[in-house]
Formats: sequence, structure tokens, C-alpha cells
Amino acid sequence: MPEISKEQLTTLAARGATNRGIVAILGRPLTDGERLLVDRARAVAGLKKEKEKKERRTGADAVAKWVAERNAVPCPTYEASPRRLSCKDSLLEFMRTYLPHRFPLPFSPDHLTAIDRMQTAITTGGQFAQAAPRGLGKTEMAIAAVLWAILFGWRRFLVVVGADLDASKNILKEAEQELADNEMIAQDWPEVCGPIVLAFDRPNRSNYLTWKDGADAGKPCRVECKTTKLVLPTKVGVPTGIAGSIIVARGITGSLRGMRHTTASGKTIRPDFCLGDDLETDESARSPDQVNTREALLNGAIMGMAGPKQKIACVINGSVIRRDCLMDRLIDPKRHPEFRGVRFKTVYEFPKRADLWKEYTEQRQEGMRRGDGGAAAHAYYLTHRAEMDEGAVVGWEHRFRAGEVSAIECAFNIIADHGESTFLSEYNAEPKEDRGGLWRITPEQVASNLSGIPPRIVPAATQHLTLGCDINIKSGLHWTLTAWTSETAGYVVDYGKYPAGDTPLWTERSTISEEQAIFGGITTVATEVIITRIYLRQGTTERVHVDAAGFDCGYKMEAVFAGVQAMRGQVGVCSLFPVRGVTGKNYHPRQAVRKGDAWHVSPYGNSNTKTLFFNADTWRERTQRAFSLPPGCPGGSLSVYGSDKQVHERFSREVCAERIVDILQGDRLGTVYVWHRDPSTPNDWLDSTTYAVVAANYAGIKFGGKAVFTLPSKTETPEQTNAKTMTETAKPMAPKPTMRERMGINRRPTGRPGGFVGGWR
Repeated sequence: MPEISKEQLTTLAARGATNRGIVAILGRPLTDGERLLVDRARAVAGLKKEKEKKERRTGADAVAKWVAERNAVPCPTYEASPRRLSCKDSLLEFMRTYLPHRFPLPFSPDHLTAIDRMQTAITTGGQFAQAAPRGLGKTEMAIAAVLWAILFGWRRFLVVVGADLDASKNILKEAEQELADNEMIAQDWPEVCGPIVLAFDRPNRSNYLTWKDGADAGKPCRVECKTTKLVLPTKVGVPTGIAGSIIVARGITGSLRGMRHTTASGKTIRPDFCLGDDLETDESARSPDQVNTREALLNGAIMGMAGPKQKIACVINGSVIRRDCLMDRLIDPKRHPEFRGVRFKTVYEFPKRADLWKEYTEQRQEGMRRGDGGAAAHAYYLTHRAEMDEGAVVGWEHRFRAGEVSAIECAFNIIADHGESTFLSEYNAEPKEDRGGLWRITPEQVASNLSGIPPRIVPAATQHLTLGCDINIKSGLHWTLTAWTSETAGYVVDYGKYPAGDTPLWTERSTISEEQAIFGGITTVATEVIITRIYLRQGTTERVHVDAAGFDCGYKMEAVFAGVQAMRGQVGVCSLFPVRGVTGKNYHPRQAVRKGDAWHVSPYGNSNTKTLFFNADTWRERTQRAFSLPPGCPGGSLSVYGSDKQVHERFSREVCAERIVDILQGDRLGTVYVWHRDPSTPNDWLDSTTYAVVAANYAGIKFGGKAVFTLPSKTETPEQTNAKTMTETAKPMAPKPTMRERMGINRRPTGRPGGFVGGWR
């Protein structure tokens, strides 16, 4: 059996070996002396471990104590200083007292107006929108408004909203930085700034911050200092309107609904102040859909943030990027009177001596090309300054840059360097209208041109009721029903879509063909709108029937022909016909069996079905222009039913989906309109409304041209009507032979003409 020494036996026992283990090693029982030695070794080892454990515990306690002392925030008893109290009721005084580094120049009258309206909105729960030129300091004023509102307890839950999350985070970060670095604010608000100073650079540290003294000694500060969220600390004695208040950052298209915050006292608060700063980008401002989306979010999600019995304050700062952008709408007192919008400008009145400024601009541009940096132009201005300044009215006389001596010189330097359009948009909040045409209809004009007559009620003086239906295999059948008086006053009495909602007419997964889907759509619309639906004359129970209905045959024409032919015997005296729009430069009324005002009837397709062709440029322009006339105005006006413009938001956008960008004149082609379509907006209801207007002229309503014929009287039988529909009532005009025909060359085969509809599929 192996024998071990006393030292080895002691080591085994100290390392935790049991008696049984030692016996197994020795191969014999322990003697009394060995057992005593083992017990003593174990006792010594235990004492040593206890000592080491105590030493470790003492070290950890020391570290914990050091950490606690390091994270303890000293704070004197709350007491509002006289300087602090002097700014409680004045946002302007707060800016001058605590933020002079952000506002080093004297304030202009525009600044004072904006500051006063911001203060009113914050203190009373109102709204304010300002479109300010670049360089006016609107973002600086926004940061000051946030700090003033939360430090004085005017608002407890502030939401900073930007065009995206990054933009709003920048404003929140600057507000946090003022609370962390502004010594004057730290002196007057130690209960707020003390914890934020420690947590600003290390946000995770905020979880360990405690108060060092007072009734809250050892209690957590409950401060959060993150990139998208700032929660002010809570301390006994601090007014409840300040302690635990919160600022969060959001993007306009981010999560804006359902925001809430629970304070240390267990009270749940909801947003009561929203600051919107530059809510749109250049891209979104040029998309009507995105502008409408942002406007809807502002009206709905943002203005509905506050809880019950609360009135949310809202301040919106921005620039007018283009006409009818979000900011342009908010400062329009007719569209949003609640925002008390103001359009601030760099130049309110331009100088009288335009000739001198023209010379100045030319000298500056030439000097820039030569490399003198505009020195010659500057010298010219100094020489003639009195004359060149005459009549000028600027928004802020201190708004000029290094090397310039006046605000008006700065303005003309921007015009010379970047162009008048840039200056008017970025610095004067009044961008030019888009190029082209003498006029332009807007969705707001269409939606606001209301007749006040309920839907499906036909005005008493109506002579004809006409239907236009656009067919799109993807978006479905869009139709518009218009009523017309003998004096060419038009009313949109109904419009709709089949299938309802965003359901397409046909997809590749459909169990039927495209032709069958089109045929079914035509028969459904004709049945539901012309046969089944009831239209009553205003003030009576007299039912009014549809006189004429045109169905777009720009795609799958034979299917359209079949659908129209199938319904002719079922719609009574209503004349159903295929209709086709052609661009002005491609419109040639050849082989016409009937001619009208920029329209004609001629055979079309393999079946030679008589189809109504029209000059799409002429009639689309007439249709859009009609909405610019007051409701009921003779001579070609159009208004929409009802008294609520919100109902017609989508319809009005589609009516304005295209605009004239140029008008060409030529001896050979005459007047040709160049149209541009907004790719983000469908134009189906523009098409269907145009078809309805053309159908009205076909029915006998005059639009400045002579109506060639009128529809048969309603006393005729359906058989008599259908026999006369789309047939001659007078000897047709013989078309002049074309050059190809005179030379004996066969005519080119009939194909799908481009333009009004076919070119958009």
C-alpha cells in the first residue's frame, strides 16, 4: 500500500478530499493522529476561504459605494430664481436671456410675429404654421419653443415631428445638448439639468443615477436621455408640471398613434404639444399623393394625439417648396384657418430701379466668370445704393452675408447666382407655377366647386343626363354621370367604380379572359347605373333617365363593341356607343358618317362598328377648365355634388392628374396641347368625365361649337331609337382623298391609334 507524508495528507485535506477518498488512496483506515491532522488542515483552509471571501466582499462594497457616489446627483432645494421667473410668461425673453448664442442678431418684425404666435399656441393649445425663408432661424426658434414649453411646465408631453426620424432626432439632440451644456439653464434648473449632464454622453448611465441629498436621497432620478426620447428627472418638491415630462422624436410617416407615458406617480399622460419642422422633402412635395398623405396624418394622427378633455398645441415650421405642397396648404387661411398661417418673405417689395439692379446682376455674373467674386458689382451697389434701395421692403434687415452690406443686396446676389425661381421658392415662400399653359386646375379647385345638391339629384333645369365610362383592365371601370342645362351648365351628379375599392377588373389568376371581364363590366355598369339606379329631378319625384353613354374602346375594342351592342336593347331611349379619344396631332376626321365639334363618328375595328372619335386635347382641356367656373355658370361649367369637399378628394386628384405644359401653334397642325401626367396619380376619372362631356355635346349641348344633331325624343320606342342610333340623319360629308389615295397606294391598315387612352395602357 502506498504511504504518503504528513505534508501530502494536509494538502489533500485542504483541497477538499474526503476521509473516504484519503482511505482509498492509502488502502487502509486512518489512524487517530492522521484523522486529527486532516481535521486541523480542513479548519485552517476554511478560515482562509472565509477571509478571502470577506476581503472580496469588502472590495465589492467599496466599488459599489464608489459607483453610487459617482452616480449621485447633488441638487439644492427647489427654488425658482428671479431670472427664471421673469421668463415664464415670455418666450421672447427666454430666448434673449438663456439662448443669446442662438439669436445673436436683433429680431425682425417677422420674428416677433412668429414668436408671439408660437407662445399663444403653446399656452392656449392653439395651432400655428409659418412658411419662412431659409436663414430666418425657424429651427432655432423651434428648439427654443420646445425648451420653454417643457421647462416652465406649459406642456408635459412634447412630440417633435420631422420629414423623417433623423430630422426630428437632430432637434431633440440639440434640445438635450442645451440642457446638458447651457450653464445658465443649469444654474436655474438644477433639478432638471443635473442628471442630464451626467447622462447626455452616456445614455445607459441614466439607469443608475440617484439623488444625493434631500428627501429623495438614494432614490433613482428616473431620467432617460436617448436619441429619440428625453424624460426629465423626478424629485420631491419639483412642480409636477416639470418633473417626469417627456419629449419624443418621430418621423411624419412613422408611428404617431397611441403614444402615452406613465410618470413616476403612476399617472398616464398623452401628447399635448406637437412641433413639426420641415414635414416634407422635395420629392414628397412634388407628389400629390404624398402631400395628401401628410396632410391626412397631420389632421388625423397628430391632431388626435391628445387625450380626452385635452387640447393639443401644434406649431409647424417649413418652406413652400412648390405650389399646393403641404406648407402651401397649411398657410392658406381658406383651407386651414385654424393654423393662423403666415408666409414670411425675404423681400416684400422689390426696389423701384429695376434697371440698376439688372445692371448689377449682369456685372455680378460677369465678375463671377472672370473670378472677381462679384467685387465689381458690389462696388457698383455702394456707388448707387441710395437709388437702388429705394422702394425696397425686406423682412429682416440683418439677413445678409459676409461681403454684403444689406439684405436687399443679399437677395439679388441669390437671384444672380441661383436664379429667380430658387429665390422665390426657398427665400420668398412663393414659388412660381409649373411651366406651361395660361392656367392650371388644382384638386382643391375641383373638390371645392360644389353644387350643394345631394348625389343622384338632378338639377331642375337639366335637359340631358350623360354617362362616360373609362375601361382599364387593371384598375377597373370608372364612370362619371353628368347633368346639363340648355345653357351648358354641367353638374357631376354621380360617379363610381366597378369593381368597388381597389379590386382590379382582371388578373392573370382570373378564371375568365380579359374580353369576358370587359364584357361583364360593361353590362354591370350599364345595368346598375342606367337601368337600375334612380335619379330624381330636384324638388320633384320625377325620374330622370340617362340620354347618352360612351364606353371607352381603347383596349380590346371588339369586347367593348360586344358589350355595348348587348345592352342597347335594354337601356330604353339611352344611346350607347363606343368612344375613342385621339391626340390633337393625330386627330383626322376621315370616313366620317357624322361630324360634330372636334368629334366625328366613323367605322372602327374589324366589325366596322360606328364609333365616336374625338379630339382628346380639345375636350380634356374643356373638361378641366369647366371646373374653374362657378357652379351653374352658363357656357360650360362643371361642379360636383354635395357640400363636403373631403368626399371628392380622390376624384378631384384624378381629374387633375394631367396638365398642359405647352401649347404649340402651327399652320399644318393648328393648336396642339402638350400634356404631362403625374405618374403617381391615376387619370381614370379624368377620362370618364371627359367622355361624359363629349357625350353631352353629342346629345345636343353646345360648347362654343355647333351641335350637329340632337338625340331622338323620349317618346320614341326603344326599337326606333336603336334603329336610329349612330346612323346618319343627313348626307355625310365626302372625305377628301389623301395623298396616298390619289397616288393609288392602299391605305395603311387600321390599328390602335395612340394618345388619349391607348397610349397609357
